[in-house]
Amino acid sequence: MAFTRDYILYGNKKNVQEFLKLNKNVKLKENLGNNFYLVSSEDKINLSNSNKKNLKIFRNDEVKSILPDEINSLSKNLSKKLNIPEKNVNLNITGIDKLHREGITGKDVVIAILDSGVYDHEDLSGRITLFSDETGSNENNPHDRSGHGTHVATIAAGKGKFMGVAPDAEVWAFKVLNDDGKGSISNVIKAINKIVEKAKRMDKKVVVNMSLGGPATKPWDQDPLCIAIHNAIKQGVYFVVAAGNSGPKEGTVATPGITLDVITVASYDDKKTGDLKDDDIALSSSRGPVLNAPDENSKIKPDIAVSGVKIWAANSPGSRIDKQADLGLVPRTSDKKYVALSGTSMAAPAISGVVALILQANPSLKPHEVKKIIIENGIPLNKKDLTDGKPYDKYDQGAGLINAYEAVKKAAKIMSTKKY
Repeated sequence: MAFTRDYILYGNKKNVQEFLKLNKNVKLKENLGNNFYLVSSEDKINLSNSNKKNLKIFRNDEVKSILPDEINSLSKNLSKKLNIPEKNVNLNITGIDKLHREGITGKDVVIAILDSGVYDHEDLSGRITLFSDETGSNENNPHDRSGHGTHVATIAAGKGKFMGVAPDAEVWAFKVLNDDGKGSISNVIKAINKIVEKAKRMDKKVVVNMSLGGPATKPWDQDPLCIAIHNAIKQGVYFVVAAGNSGPKEGTVATPGITLDVITVASYDDKKTGDLKDDDIALSSSRGPVLNAPDENSKIKPDIAVSGVKIWAANSPGSRIDKQADLGLVPRTSDKKYVALSGTSMAAPAISGVVALILQANPSLKPHEVKKIIIENGIPLNKKDLTDGKPYDKYDQGAGLINAYEAVKKAAKIMSTKKY
C-alpha cells in the first residue's frame, strides 16, 4: 500500500491550482486560510520547487506542547523532594495585583489558547466563549485530557484561589494538539487563520498564546508556522510564544518563538519570594541567539521574562498531568483542583495576560507597539548565571522581568496623549 505524505502549500489560489494541475499525484485536502493549503501525495514532493511561481512548499511537521519540567524525564523526581508553598508571587513582583485593584483585569479582550484544549474549570466559569477542535475528533465541548492547555489558560485568565493575570478576559480555546500534546503544523495554521477571520468579523482584540513548538531548523521567514503568525500579526492579532524548555544551552529557542515580531517569553525563577535579589532565569528556559536567523534583529530572543517555576494553576481532572499528580510527580492541592508546573509554557500565558491588560488600558495599540512597551518595561537581572558564571544577557532573559504595572501605565499615557 502506498504511503501518503502531507505537505503545506503557501501561495495564491491560482498558483496552487496550477501546481496541482501539473502534479496529478498531489491532492488538495484542505484550504487552511490566508493562502495556506494542505495537500497529500503518494510520492515525495521536491521541496526545491519552492519559490517557483511564487509558491512555497513545506512538510507538515509535528509540533508539541512544551512539556513542563515536572514531566521531563530528567526532572521526574524533583517534585518529590520539594515542599512547594501553595502560593504564586508573580502578580506581586510584576505589579499586576495593583492593576487589578485599579480595575485593569483584561475586560473586553480575548485570550486565545492554542493548546491541548481547555477544561471548563470553575476558574474560567462562563468565559470560555469558543471551543474549536482542530484535531479532527469533532468534540466541541470544552475538554483537555492532557491538562497542559487548562493550566496555561488559567495562568492567563483564571479567577479563583490562584488568580490569573487577566481574570476578566474572554477565552477562546483551540484544541490543536491531541491528548498526548502532539499535533501538526497544519492544525495550528488553520486555527490561526480562523482567529484572524473571527477577530475581524467580531471586531475583537485577540491575544494568542502558544505554549507549543518544535525545533527551529530554518530561518523564521522560511518556516510555515512563523509565516502564518507573521501574516496574522500584520492583520492585527497579538501573539505571545513560549521560548522553549531546552536551556541553558545557547541557540535553543524553539519555533515559532523565533518569529521576529512575536513576544517570546523566558521562564523566571522567583523562588516564591517577593525579593528580586534571589531570583534567576530558570535552568530549562531556552536561550538565544536564534540559530539560522535571516538578520541581526531576528537573533535576539527571548524578548521578556516572567515567573514560570512551580506556578499553581487549574488542574483538568483525569488528564495526563492529573495522573502524574496521582503518582506524586506533580504537586497538587488536597482538593485536586490545582497543580504546580514549571517551564516557559507557564511563563508565556502570564505575558499573554499582561498584553490583555495593556489592551484594556489602550485598545488602539498595534501589535508592534505593544511589544515595544513590553520590552521597554523589563527589569534586567543584574547577576551571574549559575550555569556558566557569566552575567545574564539579552539572550538569557530578553529585557528582563516584566514590570507590568509600568507597562500598562505607559499604554494608558499613550492613550491620553493621542489626538483623534
